Amino acid sequence: MKLHLPMTLLAALLACLSTPHAATAAELTWTGAEGNNVWTLNGTPDSSPWNGNAVYTDEDTVIFGTLEGQTLVEALISSTVTPAGLTFNSDTTSYTLKGTGAMAGGGTLSKSGTSTLRLETSNTNFSGTINLDGGVLELGADGVLGTGKIVWGGGTVKYGEGVTTDISNNMNAVTAGKDTIRIDTNGNNVVWSAYTRSKFAYVKTGDGALTLKPTSANTFEKDLTIEQGTLAFDSTNGAITFTANIKGNGGQLEKMGANALIINTSSALADYQGVVKVSSGTLQLGSANGSKLEFTGADIVVGDATLKLNGNGNNLHSVSNNIDLLNGAEIYIGNSSGPTEGSYQYTLSGNIRIGQSATDVVDITTQYAKTIGLTGTLSGEGTLQYLSVNNGTDDLANRKLFITGENTDFTGTVNVALLMGPETLP
Repeated sequence: MKLHLPMTLLAALLACLSTPHAATAAELTWTGAEGNNVWTLNGTPDSSPWNGNAVYTDEDTVIFGTLEGQTLVEALISSTVTPAGLTFNSDTTSYTLKGTGAMAGGGTLSKSGTSTLRLETSNTNFSGTINLDGGVLELGADGVLGTGKIVWGGGTVKYGEGVTTDISNNMNAVTAGKDTIRIDTNGNNVVWSAYTRSKFAYVKTGDGALTLKPTSANTFEKDLTIEQGTLAFDSTNGAITFTANIKGNGGQLEKMGANALIINTSSALADYQGVVKVSSGTLQLGSANGSKLEFTGADIVVGDATLKLNGNGNNLHSVSNNIDLLNGAEIYIGNSSGPTEGSYQYTLSGNIRIGQSATDVVDITTQYAKTIGLTGTLSGEGTLQYLSVNNGTDDLANRKLFITGENTDFTGTVNVALLMGPETLP
């Protein structure tokens, strides 16, 4: 007996038999270890690093969790993989993604737990969101983030040795609870200038420097915490205003660039145990419109640059920070009202070092006549010039500098002069 099928039904059966079935998206968990750790597209079960000897396809979501007894696992990517999502979650197993392949696509990468994820492949075509909720995301080479955007949820980005990539464009805008950038420069000197991230708080760790160079004048509104290394502001492209507090137990805050860095509030340096270094331009203490100054806390080092004290009104201003004035340094006393009888308009009660050699010259310059008390200890070998500049006029009767501390370590000279235009007159 012969069975005759209609041609349309026969064609459909043949098409079904000859056409491969579409892969079903799966959730794969990494189980691979050394010798069985190659992540490839459409591999074979006998060499699979995934649970159940699964074969990875680009529809899959992949999970890298805790592997018992494994503290560091390398996953070798041998081709371009485009997972629907990636999750790294472990407190004890760290992962390194390396190899000749790369990650691509817009799948979300989520990093949680206290372990480290190190990326070494060149993921140029990766564009996914990176939820950094814990642990460390280490940049093992330039370009590992592609165009992906970090959402800061508590983890730290660590720069690998020799890596200096500007990732200021690799992050989403600040949102509630996702507003702290944590950076370990790990001995590298890194500059962020592609995009200004001024709405975030910053936590800076590791040796080396992170320099924030805004594209234009800008205001930074959240706290800075510096534990190691340098966090620098470069004001080349416009004045920078800082309205929050600086914290931390070490490192230094550095000011660079020709325009001013303005630290508005007197409490800003009170809890910072590191050093504030003024390398160029002006560091202004006090708001642009002037205020009562009561600065304390961090030591301040002024190079060939200016420290401007910008108090105003009928206030008595005080700065108790220790100040180290290097050759070419200037303390510029800004706006203030007339002197109050029996009091100093400005009291600098911290220890002040005048230069590092006998040839060094430093200035204290007043915008108007001032009564200034240096009540801390002077030291150093250089020359301190007390100058006044006020549109070519000077009130000698009110321009007074009182040096009242124990100054046995000061072997330099103090000069009082009137600055008019480019010349200093005795």
